[in-house]
Amino acid sequence: MIMKKYILGLSLLTLAMNSCSREEDDVITEEQLSESVRVETVRNLKAAPGYAGPGSQFNPNRYKLYSLAKHDTIPLTEIDTDKWDIGFQGTKIIINGGNIRTGNGGAALLDKPYETVNSLVSIALLRKDNSEQKLAIPSDVTDGKSWCQYDKNTHNVFALPKTIVLRTGDGKHFAKIKITSYYKDNEIPTYDKTLLSSGYYNFEYAYQEIPDIKVFSR
Repeated sequence: MIMKKYILGLSLLTLAMNSCSREEDDVITEEQLSESVRVETVRNLKAAPGYAGPGSQFNPNRYKLYSLAKHDTIPLTEIDTDKWDIGFQGTKIIINGGNIRTGNGGAALLDKPYETVNSLVSIALLRKDNSEQKLAIPSDVTDGKSWCQYDKNTHNVFALPKTIVLRTGDGKHFAKIKITSYYKDNEIPTYDKTLLSSGYYNFEYAYQEIPDIKVFSR
């Protein structure tokens, strides 16, 4: 009986030591946090226009979908999955999370320059696409509350110095996004070329590859 108690006690001690060892191994260092942030630049991503062409009816469900993890577009046929994170239709931006989406994402539009945003302070800041009237990223570009501002004099759209902090469609990762331009090759077009050059998103993002970590600075 004494021998059995000894063996049982030794087994429990070994299990506890292994558990502690795993916990220590799971500690993420600042260096690992920095190295796990992937920075990508996207140039001239053409947003869906909402219209298929001249004479066609407006389709509110036509978007250019994008995955931050894959650094690539996602077919529109996947809109009812969690495979995409953010979508574009003209100046309108959608997020894959909320009552009208399938994913578990969310977003916060911060009135802070991209370079100053190092983490998501609180999950409570995230908003979701709960209806077409209540999107995570406001769609009205005339009042300064969205990601850009429409200039009624020049009819151009200017990206504002704001940062989109985003939780991915699968609900596992976090990123920050800086939109730099709404025009092809980042060039502000003349009035007669606005329609031809508009709708091309240029942006940079920092993607945290470690799940559930809300830090995305290098």
